[in-house]
Amino acid sequence: MKKFLVLFVVFLILITPLVAPKIFRGKPIKSITETYERWFFSDYVDTNNVSYNNISGGGPCNQPGPCYGNDRGDSAFCPTKNYCVLNGICYPGDGSIILDLDGTDKHEAICIGKGWWDCDTGLPGMEVCELCGHNWTKGETDVGEYLWNYNGYGCCGDDEGEVFNGTDCIKEERLMYIYEIDVGQGDSFLLKAPNGDTMLIDSGKNGNEFNILNFMNTHNITHLNYTLASHYHEDHIGSLDYVLSYFPVDKALDRGGGYTTTAYTNYVTAAGDRRQTLYLGNEINFGGDEVNVEVVHVVNSFSSSSGQENKKSIVIRADYNEIGLLFGGDCETTTCEYTFNPGDLEIYKVHHHGSSDSSGTNILNQMTPEVALIPVGLGNPYGHPHPETLSRLASKGVEVYRTDLDGDITITTNGETYEITTEY
Repeated sequence: MKKFLVLFVVFLILITPLVAPKIFRGKPIKSITETYERWFFSDYVDTNNVSYNNISGGGPCNQPGPCYGNDRGDSAFCPTKNYCVLNGICYPGDGSIILDLDGTDKHEAICIGKGWWDCDTGLPGMEVCELCGHNWTKGETDVGEYLWNYNGYGCCGDDEGEVFNGTDCIKEERLMYIYEIDVGQGDSFLLKAPNGDTMLIDSGKNGNEFNILNFMNTHNITHLNYTLASHYHEDHIGSLDYVLSYFPVDKALDRGGGYTTTAYTNYVTAAGDRRQTLYLGNEINFGGDEVNVEVVHVVNSFSSSSGQENKKSIVIRADYNEIGLLFGGDCETTTCEYTFNPGDLEIYKVHHHGSSDSSGTNILNQMTPEVALIPVGLGNPYGHPHPETLSRLASKGVEVYRTDLDGDITITTNGETYEITTEY
């Protein structure tokens, strides 16, 4: 009989999440550490003044033993302490269960660890801070006002990040990554926004596809929101057809029009109906509200003559808080750079591989960049980057990084400062 009761309890624990109403199953949403920078520590009340105080999780749990919700009256016998309790039901704390609290597409709660968290606002429902153990008391000022994100848990502290009991509680930073992929004499840049959005700008010549795909695999990139073809020269789009054919990509951005090369034909065929034309002033929906990406130069109507292709380059400016970046393909000084003012920024993808016909004094004065990234092949037959361009950059005090000497280059920024690492 005793054995039967134990088996029956285990059975109830296993099937309860399957039969409980208003539950969505599927891939876990992004972990709290990736989603929220700061959580306000208070009971949540929606616009209808309906309190969700009762969704709190936590409380002392043995392994196994009783787990409690917001109060001892809401408890259940759960397998381990990594469960949340609601109305006497145990829910696993691995992020796999999302509860719809009010029948709308907002205010879903997810069980992380042993506490419920509001997916929409990030508001916690715990009475005690997981890390520092401080017991929250309403009415306190300055201290205990915020719950700071630390590896999926929380730590009590004030709005300056000060914490209790000397706990080392770290404010989670929202990071953007800019990768310059070494593809020899060609361009390829990969952007990853803090919210996970990704964009591949150019791909180098045909034959670089495995290099790019391996790079993305190494950096856990499994999907691209966008590819962007700055212009149609083969050293910029040569491998895009392969990426578009064998990697999940939502949209292929370019300037429209046509071009009479095999590389262009292959690219257009692979892009298919995912192709989308960019125009001057367009904003690209990348990075949500945190990142702004705008087209500051593009020419949509020129003949397919190869001599005019560089001046058609799409130039985009991307801004993440205080950090501005410029990417502009093979934009040249007299035919392209003089037609727009990019404004002050920090990071400049050097136009046309550092050719002497790019990165003119006028645009450098407008940008005042701190860092220049030059995509260039070692011992290339063009002599890129040209001494004149390097001299102009040096005269402005710009720090230069180049793929022929540094290999793959990574810039990591929190929107206020940045860090640069190189392969070599």
